[in-house]
Amino acid sequence: MKQVLLSLCGRTPQILTETLYCLMVSAKNPIHLDEIWIVTTRSGKDDVCAHLLNKPEGKFYQFCRDFAIDASSIRFTKRHIIAPHDLSDIQNVDDNESFANVLTEKVWNLTKEPNTVLHCSIAGGRKTMSAYLAMIMQFFARPQDRMFHILTGSPDFDNNPAFYYPPPSPQDIRTSDGRIVSTRDAGLVLVDIPFIRLRGKIVEFQEKPYSFSDMVKIAQQWVIDQEYPQLSIDVQKSCLGIGEVKITLTRLQTAIYALFALQSLYRANSIPRHHYDAYFIRGSRGFESARYESVFKKLYGDDYDLCWERIQQERSRINRVLRRALPNFDRLDYYEISIQGPYKHKCYGIKLDKQYISIL
Repeated sequence: MKQVLLSLCGRTPQILTETLYCLMVSAKNPIHLDEIWIVTTRSGKDDVCAHLLNKPEGKFYQFCRDFAIDASSIRFTKRHIIAPHDLSDIQNVDDNESFANVLTEKVWNLTKEPNTVLHCSIAGGRKTMSAYLAMIMQFFARPQDRMFHILTGSPDFDNNPAFYYPPPSPQDIRTSDGRIVSTRDAGLVLVDIPFIRLRGKIVEFQEKPYSFSDMVKIAQQWVIDQEYPQLSIDVQKSCLGIGEVKITLTRLQTAIYALFALQSLYRANSIPRHHYDAYFIRGSRGFESARYESVFKKLYGDDYDLCWERIQQERSRINRVLRRALPNFDRLDYYEISIQGPYKHKCYGIKLDKQYISIL
C-alpha cells in the first residue's frame, strides 16, 4: 500500500520533520512514506521551501541523512506544497471558505485511490485549518486512513526555531529565554485521534466532492434522515405505509403520489437531496405531461388525461389525508407532496431521501 502523509502547516515548518520523526523513526512500527503533501498559506509555503527543501542543507534532507533514509524515494517537492489561491493568511470568511474547499478536494483526491493509506496531521497551522481537516476526514476517510496530532514533552521545544526533530546524537539548543536544553528531552509523541467515518454511509460522499459547506449540509441532512420511518407505496392496493401507519388513498391519488415519489427514488447520487429543482416535477406552465404519461399509465393501470390542474387538486387532497392520519408527526413535510422554489419556478415533489422509499 502506498503511504501518503498530508500535513497542515503554518509558519513553523518544524512540524513536518517532527511528524516524520514520529512516523518513520520513533514509532513502534515505523512506516516508509512514499509521498508528502503540505497544505498551508503562501508565507507557510515560503518557509517550508526555505527551511526544509533547500538542497542540500534543508532540514528534510538532513533528517533523511541522519536516519539513513533515501530522500529520493519520497515524493516531496515544491509542487507538493499547496497554498490555496496563494493566500498569505486565513483572516476572513472568504479566506476560510477558499481554504476549506481546496482542502476538501485534496483529501477527496488522495482517498479515491484504493491502494493508498492516508496519514493526516492536524498539528500545524491555525486552529481553523485543523478543524476543517478533521471534519473533512470524517467525510472521506476509509478504514485504513488515520488522523493524528504531534505533542512535545516540554514547552521548551514548542515553536523553537532551533528544534526540528531529535537527532541520533542529542544536541543542546537554546530556548527563547536563553536556557540550554537537550534534544533528548523533546519527548515527541504522536497521538492518534479517533473519529467518525461517514464515507461508507452517505452515498453523496462516494461521488465527486462538493464545496465544504455543501458537504456539511449533506452530512447534517443524513443525520436528520436517520430519524425517518420508511415510506412504502402499494399501487395495487391504493395505499401508503409510513412506518407502521397505513393510509388508504384513491386509485388516482396513489398513482399521482407514486409519480412524485419516483422522482425522489431515482434521484442520481450526484445530485444532493436538497437540490430539489434538479429532480422535482415542474408545475403549472412548466409541467411536461408527455414526459410522464407512459410512467403514469403504468402506475394508474389505464389511460388518463394527465393535466396539471387535476394533479394540483389531488395533491391538496392527498396532503390533507396525510395530515389527518398523522396529526402529531413533526416530519410530515418530508412525506407530503411539497412545493419548492420561487414563484414562476416552483417544483413539486417528496423531500424524503430515496433510501426510505419503496414502491410495490
